Order: sequence, then structure tokens, then C-alpha cells
Amino acid sequence: MPQFYFEVTTGAGIASEDDAVDLPSLEAARAEAMMMAAEMAKEGGAAPKDIAIAIRDETRETVARVRLTLAYDDRAS
Repeated sequence: MPQFYFEVTTGAGIASEDDAVDLPSLEAARAEAMMMAAEMAKEGGAAPKDIAIAIRDETRETVARVRLTLAYDDRAS
């Protein structure tokens, strides 16, 4: 089964996962990264957030990225 690593970048810095995660495919790794980003966005309320997750393969080469930006506009439309 393929192994993937996740590197998370937020306003607080970069956190790399040193342990590989066994997932059946890159598609499954993308889904996992998207769920991770959504969970992180829920933490800390509705404060603006910019979350990027690099998905790396067994050789630690980046094979995909997930990015989530949570922002708001105070101006009434």
C-alpha cells in the first residue's frame, strides 16, 4: 500500500508529519488532506485562516497540495 506524508503550513508555521500514512491511492491522500484542512479550519472559531497541506509520496516528493482559505468581508453588499 502506498505511503504518504503530510506537511501542513499555517500562519503559525510549518508542521511536517514524520510518520508515513498508509493509504490506497493519491485520491485517498487528497481526501485525507481535505478533511485535515476542514478540521483545522473549524478550530479557533471563525478567525481568518490560510491552510496549505503538501502531500508527499514515499520519496518525500510533493505529489499534490490542498489549500483552504477561510476569510470574511465586513462590507455589506
